[in-house]
Amino acid sequence: MASGSTWACSASFFGALPDVHPEGEPPRPPELPADLFLLEDLAKSKAAALVVIDPLMAFLSGQVDSHRDQDIRRVLASLGYMANRTSAAVVIVRHMNKGTGSALYRGSGSIGIVGAARAGLLVAPDPDDEGRRVLAMTKSNLAKMPDALAYRLVNDERYSVARVVWDGASKHTAGDLVRARVDEDEAPALAEAMRVLKEILADGPLPAGNVKRLQRRPASPSRPCSGLGPRSA
Repeated sequence: MASGSTWACSASFFGALPDVHPEGEPPRPPELPADLFLLEDLAKSKAAALVVIDPLMAFLSGQVDSHRDQDIRRVLASLGYMANRTSAAVVIVRHMNKGTGSALYRGSGSIGIVGAARAGLLVAPDPDDEGRRVLAMTKSNLAKMPDALAYRLVNDERYSVARVVWDGASKHTAGDLVRARVDEDEAPALAEAMRVLKEILADGPLPAGNVKRLQRRPASPSRPCSGLGPRSA
């Protein structure tokens, strides 16, 4: 453990790489790529099936620019070689940035991070349920993109820790999870427009002309009047 961050290996036993103690220097957290051999030794000693680096940015050397594609790809290539030598899967955790747009670009640091990975996943609150989270794929080089999975964190009375309870498949994609939410109080017309569009497109995509015609239909008990003009559709 280092500064609340985790560099850990998991198999039948859990191990965390401790601070590094260079001769004649004060202790410091392990860093990549300089201390990769220490992580590999730990993975081999534990016969680890899974190596987790959480978060990646906490363990990058000061000489590595996390926003520079070449720097990041060299570090991740070294991790990939280690994974091949140890037969362990490597999971890298990073936080989301403050940007907008595609889910692939919402992770902190270079796009090369997810570019070098075989699979990318994103965790975010469920847009329809504040008490739930959704785990969605952003990238998959190994198989077709699977459905997202919903889950909740609940209290485990026996161990007094948080426990994951899976709620099954979710209709939301990674793109849904990073899309900006609309405050109904601040932008009621936009919120209503989005609600109407979601209702019209619930069964799948439609040509823009069809959407406009449906939006202009008279109100009915099953479809209340939206109060929006054609431009909003």
